[in-house]
Amino acid sequence: MAVIGFDARTIRTVTTGMGRVARCLLDAIVSLDTDNQYVVFQRSELNEPVSHHRAVRTVRVSYDIASLRNQFFFSRVLDKYKLDVYHSLNAFLPYWIDLSLKAVITIHDFNWIQRPTLSAPQPWIGHVNGLYGKFAHYYSVTAADHIVCISNQTKRDLHTLYPSVRSPVTTIHHGHREVDTDTHSIRPDIRAFRDRKYILSVGNGRPYKNPEGTIKAFSRLRRTRTTQDIVLVMVGRGDTNATLNRLVESKNLGDAVIFLGMVSDSELQFLMTHALFLSFPSRWEGFGLPVLEAFAAGCPVVASHVGSLPEVCGDAAFFIYDPESIEEIALAFELVVHDATLREQLRTRGDRKSVV
Repeated sequence: MAVIGFDARTIRTVTTGMGRVARCLLDAIVSLDTDNQYVVFQRSELNEPVSHHRAVRTVRVSYDIASLRNQFFFSRVLDKYKLDVYHSLNAFLPYWIDLSLKAVITIHDFNWIQRPTLSAPQPWIGHVNGLYGKFAHYYSVTAADHIVCISNQTKRDLHTLYPSVRSPVTTIHHGHREVDTDTHSIRPDIRAFRDRKYILSVGNGRPYKNPEGTIKAFSRLRRTRTTQDIVLVMVGRGDTNATLNRLVESKNLGDAVIFLGMVSDSELQFLMTHALFLSFPSRWEGFGLPVLEAFAAGCPVVASHVGSLPEVCGDAAFFIYDPESIEEIALAFELVVHDATLREQLRTRGDRKSVV
């Protein structure tokens, strides 16, 4: 019997895509593995253990998995539990990790070092993250015994940035788990969208997600009389909402743009089920989990043809080839809004893609 450490600190008090992936992966692993024991590291502020499985021992940690404190001190925590394997769902391993411990890391993207100003709420934060990320990434990819990449695009980036890496590298795509969409579990203000026409935007609001591109294209869409009843619903942590609110005001969009903040899994699927389409004109993605969730919910997707998105979407999305072109995004919006047959085709392709 092995003792396996599973770092689940991407699960937060608010629901995020990374947290959903961590929770689903942990649930699946402990249900399938009947031979080993697990030490699960989770955030100390969570009231409940992330797993109640009998093979799981919960350890609460007071600092973030991507923090400097984690880099310098978490190896001491790992030493206490005599682990055989440690799996981090973050790209960074703590320094001074025991060489006898088999370490697995999951790399989502290299935005911190490839696109630092796009990956943070403020450019100066991105530059600081970039400096930190260069050292942390190099150490981690050379110290890890196995590297998991969430897309072939991320795997290619890994080999481009670090051609000397000798550890095995495996691409494992994210999956999607069905969630309960019982309307009794959904907030009344969200249930009300069932009777409205809206475009959905999902993401943390950072520049690489291009939320301003969605707002600017939506502003152009609203110029015609036939689109005045359509609103834009934005879901996510809202790291840059202050900036986006100023953009909304400058476009005189008033109440036509609605910031919902964080929503539950059920609420997100409900919103995707009833949306005209999901707007996802990212400047880069290591995977793009919301598009997979949209496919599963029967929601058409308008996405940029960059990074991993062609790999994830296949032929199931209406593609934007230049995410910097507001004209192209707005044209895509107009075509999908006004063509019910196109939306149905995208739904059919998305449904097929979500079960592959």
